[in-house]
Parts: sequence; C-alpha cells; structure tokens
Amino acid sequence: MYESPVIQLSKVTTTKVDGLGNLTALTICDDTFKDKCHRYTGIRFAKPPIGPLRWRRPQPLSEDYDYSGDYSSFKTICPQPFYNNRGGKPNPEFKYDEDCLFLNIWVPAGKPPSGGWPVLYFIHGGWLQVGNPLHYRQCDPQDLQAEDSLEKFILVSPGYRLNLFGFLSCQELLDEDKGNSNFGFWDQRLGLEWVYKNIGKLGGNKNNITVGGVSAGSYSSIFQVAYEMYHPEVTQIIKKALLLSNGLAIQPKTISECEEQFNEVVEMFGINPDLPGGEKLRALREIPFQALAEKILDLRLHTFRAVTDNDMVSSTLFKDILDGTFGEKVRDSGRSFIIGEVINEHAVYANTNPPKSTEDLFNQINNYYPKSVAKALLKLYPDVPQTDDKEKHLANLKFLYGRIISDDQVYASSRVLVNSLVKGAVTSDKINRYQIAFRGKFFDKYEPPEMLVPHAGDMGIWFYNYVDGILPKEKPYYLSWLKPYCKWLSEGEMDWGTTDALRMRTFNPDGSITIEDDLKWDWGMTVGQTIATAVGL
Repeated sequence: MYESPVIQLSKVTTTKVDGLGNLTALTICDDTFKDKCHRYTGIRFAKPPIGPLRWRRPQPLSEDYDYSGDYSSFKTICPQPFYNNRGGKPNPEFKYDEDCLFLNIWVPAGKPPSGGWPVLYFIHGGWLQVGNPLHYRQCDPQDLQAEDSLEKFILVSPGYRLNLFGFLSCQELLDEDKGNSNFGFWDQRLGLEWVYKNIGKLGGNKNNITVGGVSAGSYSSIFQVAYEMYHPEVTQIIKKALLLSNGLAIQPKTISECEEQFNEVVEMFGINPDLPGGEKLRALREIPFQALAEKILDLRLHTFRAVTDNDMVSSTLFKDILDGTFGEKVRDSGRSFIIGEVINEHAVYANTNPPKSTEDLFNQINNYYPKSVAKALLKLYPDVPQTDDKEKHLANLKFLYGRIISDDQVYASSRVLVNSLVKGAVTSDKINRYQIAFRGKFFDKYEPPEMLVPHAGDMGIWFYNYVDGILPKEKPYYLSWLKPYCKWLSEGEMDWGTTDALRMRTFNPDGSITIEDDLKWDWGMTVGQTIATAVGL
C-alpha cells in the first residue's frame, strides 16, 4: 500500500525572492486555515547529470540562473532497484529520472527571528541504493513548524544520485577525470553549498546549519563533516551533526577493489571488455537510465557504496577514527553531535538482500565490506545452527546476516565513532547519545508490533508527524523527547541529561525518558577491533 503525503489544508502562494526570482510554494495550513509552513519542492541546485555528465561530479548552475518557477509539487527522484523481499515496487506517485538533483525546502510561516531560522540539512537514507528526499508521511515536518511547535527551523532535504548512478567506481572513470568517484556525496556537498549561499534569501541562518540523516544519510553526514575537517581551505558550513542509526566501522573500499564490480556491469550489458576504458564508459553512458536501474539486482555485486578517493574520503579516515585523531579534529572544530539507535535495528537489515544459501551469506556481506572483513566477521559470530529443515536454515541465515550487518552499520560503528570522540577529548556535552524503544500507535500501519522499533522506525518521532496519527495522549511523550533536540538545532546547547559519553538518553516503550548505561559498548568495541585487525590496523 502506498501512502500519499499528508497535506491537510493548503494553498499555492507565489513570492518574489530577491536573488532567486518568483517562487511558487505550497503553503500548508492548520485546521483554522493558519499557515504552518511554506514548502518549496524541486529547487534545482545543479545541472542535470545526464548524457556526458553521467558519472561526473555535479556541475553548479550559472551565477545568473533564474529560479523563478512552480515549486508546489515534488519533482523527480533517482532511479533505483526495488527489493522484492521488502515488498518493493515502484510507487506510482513518484517520478523516477536520472535528472534528480533538486532540493526540497520547508520554511516556517511567519517572520524569521533575528539572524534567520536555524537550518537542518537532512540527507535521506536507503543504503545509498534507494530512497528519496520527499519526506512522505512519517517524515512530514509540517507540525514541527506549526504555531505551537517547539523551536522552529528550516528543513532542507537534497536529492542525490544513488546506487550505480551515484557510486559506480573504477579506474576507467579516474583515468577520464581524477574527480570521478563518490558522485552522490558530491551531490550532497553541492546542495549544501547552495543552501549556505542562498538560504538567507528564504529566511534561514547560513551560520547555523546542522547536517544529519538516517541510516545512509547518517553515514553520508559523517563524510560531509570529515570533508570539512580534512579540508580547512573549504567553507566550513556544518556546525552540528545529527547521526541517526549509522556510524563508520570500516574504511570504504579502494577504487581497485571495485574493479570487479565494474567489470560485472560491463559484462551485464554486453560491452566488449577488451575495449579501451573510454569506449566502455561511452557505451555505458548511452544506455537508458531505466535499463541500468532494472539490471542492478541481477548483479552478484549489486550494492554500490562509497570508495576511498583521498578527496571526499580520506585514506586515513578509519585509522584516524580508531586512534582518536578524528575525535581531536572534532574537538578543535567545536562541533557537537547527536548519535544513536533504535532498539531493533536488526529487523530491517535481516530482510534486505538476505542470503539465499550458506554460500550466499558471504556474498551478501561482501556487498558491504571487503572480503577480508567478511571472512573475519563470519569467524567472530557463532555458526548457523545445523538443521535439515531448509526453511528454518534460511531463517537462521537471515537472522545471522541481520545481526552482522546491523552491528557493523549501527551498533558497533556508532560506538567506534563515539570512542574516537572520547579519545579526542571531546566534552560530554557535545556527545549526545540516545536509544529509542518507544513506538507510537500509528506505526502499526507500517510494521507489526512485534517489530518493536526497527531501523528508521523512529522517523515519526524526530519529525513529529502528528498529522500521520500521533494520539493526543502520546503527544506529551513526543514533545518531551523533542524539546532538547529542537533547542540544540536552534542554539547548539541543551540539557540532554547525559554527563558521560558511555550513557544514553533512552526513550522507553512506556513513553518515559531515562538515562541508561550502554550495555552494548563492549561488544561494539569487539566488533570494531575485529574489523580493524582484518584490514591491518
């Protein structure tokens, strides 16, 4: 079942914005017809990455670009595979196209405060393979911007290239241009630079920008923060980082490690592997985007991820996280973090590309991590129990796979990152950790109660989606959780309740909020050390 965005009452309004043009927005109203926010959807921030610009860094628009236009409805999103095991199929309400580099911006109604509204640049999740910046249903921010809301802020969500379009990597691309890698990350960066340059025209404060995201959006945010810290010569835009359910537990693969995947893509589309690199790329660029997207899940190596390119992704990043150098850079920069997890991260990971056999278990882990790491992880975790029941065996494999991936993507990776902050002497008031076990009743229409709070199941909390079914009796729970978070977005300081980086602000199933010891810390350190050893650190 597809869910449309909850709009309630709305109207179309056009405003002349100095320096941008005449912009038409959707103004969302409450039940009394009072304006909540103005939603600008589909503001282009880069040239279309099509034709010869496929697999190249995003190109900025001209300085005199006229943004005048209708931004009252959503534009296109990146083509992507649809995982059948997760009930995936194209949403008939979405428009998929390779031309997908747009910003969606929600601006509170009313006069901005002195200096402008704080800004949250929120990067969507989806394994870097799927997802969109439309903020449908659970992520609709309109009630965070209503008259009686907490601290108000502008939300910006960028579209960026995913999967093969955003993260294809090979030596052939580098031979063409040394900057040809991690295209999706560069999309995010160019969008952020657009916001820094232009958000003041929409009432925002360019000097109070928080970058964050969920899952792959959190992963992306780490690289965006690191990019600024490792490149002091670039504009330092990011003041705070919101890391929801992801960290960094391993150095991304090298370009050479991705050559096997590139060769598989070339073979998949019947391109002569003996052609010069430039001709292979020319042939791939001529293939319609629909055909590329449709074949992704037919690949053995079907997951396209970040690579170490020594520009966006430093070759020493993981080593620096392990030894505390990263933490020292954070300390010196003065940035603060919110970082944490939900109670049942495992559930969604177990059901996304689960192994089809014992042999396939290694392959699916290898889609995320280098072979040496995949082997080390399989040695660390207990063997799959033996059984003659094929269905039970597959269930056991799926459980183990979900545990490994959720540990590495969230539970261990976030703790390794926190440990780096501690080693770097970042003060505890800038390391704000959490765990969410509370789920509102509305969430039953998305996942059954036995799923508890699965990966990304907390989006309705962070975006306070009252219009999607928060019960009146639950409202105080949400607001209690959000109050210090919203103050942090606005002012950078808050009373999170924790005074020790090894303790977590916990949103309990009954709606209460307590400060708890981190019971997964030691295991997270064990997993992190296993990975470090496997890569020779």
